[in-house]
Amino acid sequence: MKDILFSSTRQWNPGDEFILFGIRNILEEMDIKYNPILFNRHPLLDHKIQCDKKGHDVIPQFFDNSFIECKESLSTVDYVIFAGTPEWTGEKLTQVFDLLEKKNIKFSMIGVGGYNSLTKEVENLLKKDSEILLGRDKDAYYCLKKFGGKLEVCPAIFASKKEFPKTELNRIGICFQYHDYCAAPKKEVYAETIKLYKKIMLEYNVSFICHTFVDFMEAKSVFPSSEILYSSYAEDYLSIYKKFDLVIGTRVHGSGISSSMGIPSITIPHDYRAETVKLFLSPIMEPRKIIDHIKKIDIEKESKKLIEYKQKKKEEYKKYFSKMSLFKQ
Repeated sequence: MKDILFSSTRQWNPGDEFILFGIRNILEEMDIKYNPILFNRHPLLDHKIQCDKKGHDVIPQFFDNSFIECKESLSTVDYVIFAGTPEWTGEKLTQVFDLLEKKNIKFSMIGVGGYNSLTKEVENLLKKDSEILLGRDKDAYYCLKKFGGKLEVCPAIFASKKEFPKTELNRIGICFQYHDYCAAPKKEVYAETIKLYKKIMLEYNVSFICHTFVDFMEAKSVFPSSEILYSSYAEDYLSIYKKFDLVIGTRVHGSGISSSMGIPSITIPHDYRAETVKLFLSPIMEPRKIIDHIKKIDIEKESKKLIEYKQKKKEEYKKYFSKMSLFKQ
């Protein structure tokens, strides 16, 4: 039984958890038995161990049931997987890189995104101990290609173990995102989406899906008569999304989990993250073009294409994963 440390985020934004679901689903299909240990990058957590006046370790004020850096923890990790998202280096991950350096163990970065500046220490670790480096967009790929990195679909496409083939357009899920907080659309883009959603509601059966409580509160206010779907538990989104035949919205991982289920989607761009959805086969489209696109889309054809694409990518991922030292011991 191996002990794998996953760098991810729990109880912050379910998109990060969809990525982790996907990676763990592949490991499960490949029959890897392991203890999952979380390094939780949640912004409100302080991972630094503090000492009392006698030098004894004490738990910090903000902490959860995940990895902590201390003498004993070095013996609890056999392998490290950076599970996607744009935060894959930097100060917040100091403890993970400390662990890699001190213990001299292998690691992989799966589905990471965005440009990150690399210190000499991180570059040395990438040269020496990295095994699989998969960037989900061109920025991450450019950072990692000199270390053998490749551009590949984000593993969130494997978040759902099952696919739900669609044959016609009966229900549209709108992945609603408010403005004015971290990684959210600007006010101008948000205003355009609201106008679009109101037009779509006139012609189609629509429900709203919210990934954060902030989104949930705003959606309740803006669309009080509509069905608004939300959960604080990322696992619940698997049953939320499967009801829809088409998903529209600004969130990358609204499109990602849709593709994982064989559900066509349309992504409204608002920052560099939108590039990720190209490999989900989700068209990136400005709001003014979307209603015409809905009228033309062949739901059955697109759903079938997504399901076939997912299976093809799953086999490619298994080939990548088979190169991990986890499978050779």
